[in-house]
Amino acid sequence: MNILFHSNTLGERGTEVAMYDYAIGNENILNNTSFVAIPYDKVLDDKVLIKFQNKFTVLLYQTTEELNHFIEENAIDLFFMLKFGRKED
Repeated sequence: MNILFHSNTLGERGTEVAMYDYAIGNENILNNTSFVAIPYDKVLDDKVLIKFQNKFTVLLYQTTEELNHFIEENAIDLFFMLKFGRKED
């Protein structure tokens, strides 16, 4: 199963730490393939981006069309979005 993990930002703490752990567990425990998607302009820490890129296929996207194409191209089965507690679109 191919699972895409999405975050609205990429930094060194918060939901991204949990997302990294979930993506690792998805591969190591469940034997699935993890992918990661982040909006291009929301990378807050380049070192964290490199950490993710060293382990997963990472999409930095600018439009939802790019994201949709990536989902189709990689036969994504499940889209997992980890968000903090504020209501969003």
